[in-house]
Amino acid sequence: MEWIEDTRRMKPTARIVPVRWVDDIRKKSDVLVIGGGLAGTMAAITAARTGLHTTLIRRGSGATALSSGAVDLAGVLNWMRYIQRTGEAAQHALEDAVADFLALMEEAGYPYAGSPHHSLVLINTLGTVKRTQLAPATCAAGNLADLDRARILFVGVHGYPDCNAPFLSQSVAFLSQNGLIDTHVEADAVVIPFPRTRHTANINPFELARLMDQEGVPVELAERLARQADLSHYTHVALPPIAGLDNPLAALNVLQETIGIPCFELLAAPPSVPGYRLKQALDRAMARYGVDIIHACVESFTASDGHIDRVRAVQKHTAYHVEPHTVILATGKFLGGGIEWSDRLREPIFDLPVFVDGAYTPSPCMPDLLTDRFTSEQRVFTAGLKVDPHLRPVSPDGHVIFANLLAAGGVLTGYNYLQDGSGLGVPLVSGHLCAHLAGGVAS
Repeated sequence: MEWIEDTRRMKPTARIVPVRWVDDIRKKSDVLVIGGGLAGTMAAITAARTGLHTTLIRRGSGATALSSGAVDLAGVLNWMRYIQRTGEAAQHALEDAVADFLALMEEAGYPYAGSPHHSLVLINTLGTVKRTQLAPATCAAGNLADLDRARILFVGVHGYPDCNAPFLSQSVAFLSQNGLIDTHVEADAVVIPFPRTRHTANINPFELARLMDQEGVPVELAERLARQADLSHYTHVALPPIAGLDNPLAALNVLQETIGIPCFELLAAPPSVPGYRLKQALDRAMARYGVDIIHACVESFTASDGHIDRVRAVQKHTAYHVEPHTVILATGKFLGGGIEWSDRLREPIFDLPVFVDGAYTPSPCMPDLLTDRFTSEQRVFTAGLKVDPHLRPVSPDGHVIFANLLAAGGVLTGYNYLQDGSGLGVPLVSGHLCAHLAGGVAS
């Protein structure tokens, strides 16, 4: 069949021909994960490590690649109480997820530091401090809780506007002098030209990080820094998060050894280099444990007797038909496309009901979910799927919708990642928990 359109502006005649599929791939999998952010990748890796054949479908990098790279855990136990997991079981689930995550990051060559029991106090490129629980080792070395009486030199780069070193030094000094942080620090700043840059305006952090991966650049940077600042006056050097994409810890070590002073990276607002590194490290972990990755968009599914039988995903001219024992939905919230707004809030793949603040409203008015002040609690960010203690999405009357469907991460309701200190923590813990629960369903 051929459809032909002929208009005055389209000459010669435009011909639109139906698509012909080149490939039609069918496969079975113990666990099918939909979504490529922290929740999805953590679920996939954990399931694969337990011996389950695991397939992950993603259409992009996931919102994790756009994050600061820090993992907030302060609100995770509150969320677990919301899904009726409490006491020692909840604490063990949190600690097990963190332990596995730290081990995975060490294996993947991008080590993290921290604990669910203590907060790191880290400086960011906005001139404020962030309290978090887990952070890349390159940033965690700048924990202000360990830097009492430190003299910090903030380093800026000519042409890189996202890290204003003089402003940062003044801001941190102000916080210290006015008792807004618990440690006393002194701060100063220097701005230097970065080695091997081809232009000196609007340089982005990924460009600088790629340069740091080049042999000799960390030494050249150290030499320039030593020429422009008397480093004997300082105990620490704070850098923008640009220490490389491939092996930032090694680059920082070279820099430290050359100048003889401990160095650390600042946290940055999204999108950031540490967030990208986290995504790359998770990809390496998935490859290590044999997760099958399909880059495609889920288009449809078939189900019978409350059980998902098949999921169909399409990428260009290839259609994938996956028959899973268990499905883990980890598609994120608005940024990842896991929750959409048209005439109503909806989950677009399985058309699951979306709850706000734990309540189901079929067609909420969007202005009612927002407030005028950005820093106020925005109810819209609590929108998501309601689940039972086994992380299975439920209907408004509380019944499990599909027996073999679990959900993790930003697609869930019960927490507000912008307000309650849960950040990437709920995706991390819920993804890890889903994988262990999926083992029981798949078997």
